[in-house]
Amino acid sequence: MAKYVKGSYRTISEVHTVLEGLRQEGYTEANITLITNEAKNYEELIHSTDATIKLEDPTTEHLTLWEKIMEVFPIFTSSDYASSKEDADLEPEEDTLLEGYQKQLDDGEIVVIVDDIFNKEASLNL
Repeated sequence: MAKYVKGSYRTISEVHTVLEGLRQEGYTEANITLITNEAKNYEELIHSTDATIKLEDPTTEHLTLWEKIMEVFPIFTSSDYASSKEDADLEPEEDTLLEGYQKQLDDGEIVVIVDDIFNKEASLNL
């Protein structure tokens, strides 16, 4: 399913306002992913919404696509392969969507990604 970025927001109250607007449009929290790189925001969001919350690893935020691939599939021995990063939280599509929002994440903002169940993205590309 296609996804799109609704936007990035500085405060959790702004995120809750956006979530309410998305609910009124017909989305459920199962269709929404919130991404932050601040543990404080992550903890507060976990306790205040049922949307999917992902904590981006700030140590890999500026890696190129090739560097990210090398982390997942290192070219070493099989024991090195077993110890590779196993908990890549972001789906490839989400990772691509976040490319234009790295500065906002670095500044502590929260990015809202929505499953495009109503095909809004296609309707914007007339």
